[in-house]
Amino acid sequence: MLLAAATAKSFYEDPLTLFVVGLILMSLFFWYFATEFERRKRNIGTVLTIGVVGLCVLATLPPKERLKGGIDILGGSSFSLHIQPRADESGAEMAVTPHQVDQAIMVIEKRLNGMGTAEPIIARQGTAGILLQMPGVEPEESAKIRATLEKVAKLELREVSPRNDETGPDGKTLAARVESGAEIIPGYKAFIYKHKDGDGNEMKTPILLNKRSALGGKEIALATPSPQQADAVSITLNNEGTDKMIALTKDMTPRRDRIAIVLDGIVISAPVVNSTPLGKQFIVEGLHEPGEVQSLANALMNPLENALKVDEMRNVSPTLGSAVVKQGLFAGVLALSLTFLFVLIYYHVSGIIAIVGLLVNMVILFGVMAMFGFTFTLPGIAGMVLTIGMAVDANVLIYERLREEMRGGKSLKNAIDSAYDHAFTAIFDSHITSLITALILFWLGSGTIKGFAITLTIGVTASLFSAILVTRVIFRWGVDFNWWKKLTFLDLIKSAHYDFLGKRRICIGAALATIIMSLIAFGVRGERALGIDFTGGTRVIFLLGHDTKVPLEDVQKAIDGVKLSKAAYPQLESNYATGTLLTVRCATDDAKKDIKDTSNIVAKLRESIPALAAKGDTASIVFKLGKDAKAPLEQVETTLAGLKTTLAKPATAKADTNPSAGTALTVRCAANDVETLTAKLQDAVPSLGDKVTSTTDYAVDASQEEVSALIGGSFLMQSLLAIAMGFIGIVLYMTMRFEFSFALGGFVAIFHDVIICVGMVVLMGGELSLIHVGAVLTIAGYSISDTIVVFDRVREM
Repeated sequence: MLLAAATAKSFYEDPLTLFVVGLILMSLFFWYFATEFERRKRNIGTVLTIGVVGLCVLATLPPKERLKGGIDILGGSSFSLHIQPRADESGAEMAVTPHQVDQAIMVIEKRLNGMGTAEPIIARQGTAGILLQMPGVEPEESAKIRATLEKVAKLELREVSPRNDETGPDGKTLAARVESGAEIIPGYKAFIYKHKDGDGNEMKTPILLNKRSALGGKEIALATPSPQQADAVSITLNNEGTDKMIALTKDMTPRRDRIAIVLDGIVISAPVVNSTPLGKQFIVEGLHEPGEVQSLANALMNPLENALKVDEMRNVSPTLGSAVVKQGLFAGVLALSLTFLFVLIYYHVSGIIAIVGLLVNMVILFGVMAMFGFTFTLPGIAGMVLTIGMAVDANVLIYERLREEMRGGKSLKNAIDSAYDHAFTAIFDSHITSLITALILFWLGSGTIKGFAITLTIGVTASLFSAILVTRVIFRWGVDFNWWKKLTFLDLIKSAHYDFLGKRRICIGAALATIIMSLIAFGVRGERALGIDFTGGTRVIFLLGHDTKVPLEDVQKAIDGVKLSKAAYPQLESNYATGTLLTVRCATDDAKKDIKDTSNIVAKLRESIPALAAKGDTASIVFKLGKDAKAPLEQVETTLAGLKTTLAKPATAKADTNPSAGTALTVRCAANDVETLTAKLQDAVPSLGDKVTSTTDYAVDASQEEVSALIGGSFLMQSLLAIAMGFIGIVLYMTMRFEFSFALGGFVAIFHDVIICVGMVVLMGGELSLIHVGAVLTIAGYSISDTIVVFDRVREM
């Protein structure tokens, strides 16, 4: 096993070998369909199947390293980001706007996709914060991701002063004198130039540049790693940028004047202009760190309006918890096993061949996912489920055709060939429509939608391969070597003729009634039908520290026992400095603003989990002063300062005003000091009065912060656009292959199936979440696939 894993690793690290093997397999694929000789076709198909399966098996070795789970299944890394405010012309800070937050989220997603990272989860956090969660990120990757996130990528081209290298009486260059403030040159400013000397040592020297930028990132049309230089990025300007570059360089003296390339305020290159004027393209040199070229090219294509600061990096547990993941895996294995059992019982020997085809399909799916580093997430698994369903449907189509051909008296060989030929159009059309949808979803979608699209694209391609090639090759071997004289099937449905159209009024009436009830349920329940993945909510944070352990299963059990307005999602996060955090995403109504409110989720969790209910060594003394009273905060703080040496630990005071409860003054102190400190404060500050309560604080502190929807407005609009374009693609393809009326019927069928399924969830009191997105896409995929199968039979009539 270890030898195989090592062989696989060395194989995939050699791109030439991989290219040659891929070219051979592709040649065999085209040869298979080009040849007319049955025996040659059988042998080519066999070699091709073994080659593809072998390649995909190698790609998955070792499985723990090659098969990557998403953050919802295996956990990953969490980044807390803060958007830095920009300054106006006077230097005053400007508040971060919602547009700037949306722009930052969009840029983050594009940069991470450019790095090849898998399906990041991005959500607003407060007014200027962003929460980023990424699956399976190793510590060494975190540093690269952090650098990518914090790179503003503000690129500028500035003219270098012709007097830059002039030396004064003190022996310093003009740039150095301007930097130190010894001299002022109107219109020019000193920048820092980062470069390396002849020995490879990094140097920082001042350079004198024009204060006005000649052109910037907005004029960049394309940024890619330079094919000529390993340490350079090739920049292509748009038309406006080209005009500005010509204007900048047309009056320059070749081989004397210089242009500085400034990235985020630092000069990284200051080349001499060799010819004038310069035009549409130039290169950025001076990049020496591994991965810096690709990172910069990616960042330049997606510049930030505001700088980002990573406040914290954490490791996080799976969003669903290990118990839920195990239940999901068990359900998946059970469903697949029952599918295999049904196919085996119903189709006998042909069922065994179908199972082999399904296994080949799964191997290809897993192999390609591993080969390209794609991640398995819950929506992605929904795409996998749809793939398996389509693969089973393809075999059922072939076998039912085979049954018809055998009833017509054809020989086994002719019946098999005829069954595959007749079933091909239905299989091809249903798979191509799914493939069109998947490609559009991958192109336009993001996050969850893209994960579904990736697995569906791979799965549909694998299903086509296994259905029309793998199983047919196995049948050829069986027929050529007389492994079976005839094929038998279970025949439970004696007649396939049923007057569906005769019952159309009943069916249409029932469908319309269900759709109307579903729409009414949406209208009545409104936002209550949407989970916090759509609406956003509050993130409750318990600081467990390094020693306190709380099993996630216990937290989920406690949450399940509470009647909440919306479902809540617990998660464990680890941080080197603070230890472990227990976070719970829940509805704001369930968290309440008062953290000590006994009706909130915090109180319920403390009540159910002993580790969260444990008392600490600090306490709070609350003096209730009344509605119109003014808190004597200064007097109290003066008294506390005088008592500092007599207390077990320093005490702090804070005043709060509530419109209904009035003014209160809270003193935090050691639990052992409560009684003594209360008496001394009342003696020293009589205005505090005698309305006082004290409570011992919890050992595990809790806090709250608002979080945005995981499926926010921009994400939702982008996803709806992707789905709409997918539907348009299906309609166009079906119009081309059938007629427009067929395409319209297919669209109505999808609408009917999706609305009724989602409506049933809402009618039964459920709430829609991120998981339902994958489920709805799966239902839509099944719907169009089965509709096309029916249309194909209608077309034959």
